[in-house]
Amino acid sequence: MPHLVCGQAVVLARESERMVTVRLLDGRIVISDMAVHVVDGTWYLPSGELFHSLGLMVDVALDDGLMRGEFLSQERKFLLSSKDCKMTNVGGHSEDYRCHLALRHEDELFLASNLVEKLVPLRLRINSFRSEIIIDST
Repeated sequence: MPHLVCGQAVVLARESERMVTVRLLDGRIVISDMAVHVVDGTWYLPSGELFHSLGLMVDVALDDGLMRGEFLSQERKFLLSSKDCKMTNVGGHSEDYRCHLALRHEDELFLASNLVEKLVPLRLRINSFRSEIIIDST
């Protein structure tokens, strides 16, 4: 079911898909071809693929609308419920978020880039001209 923003439905479709390279700040490639979606200037990233590639333990249960994850070496956990539009970040802070920032698409939960940054201590630098996302830990 599409989420509404200002009366319009947010839908991830073939037309909004882009292929990007994901790099760490030091230049190392994390993912060479990741399918993301850009809708009205908001970048939606496949949460499972992104977090797994960064070495995080993540479980995405689409039917329940839940994503649980943790940094294994640091025992810091995070949780996101796309049904309730609530999240608990790695610092243990819980908050509501706008429901259109987490969208189920096919077999993945896509998160808006700013929601990813709230959930885990990462800064995402998106360069649309070079089709790349550079990840920096905060």
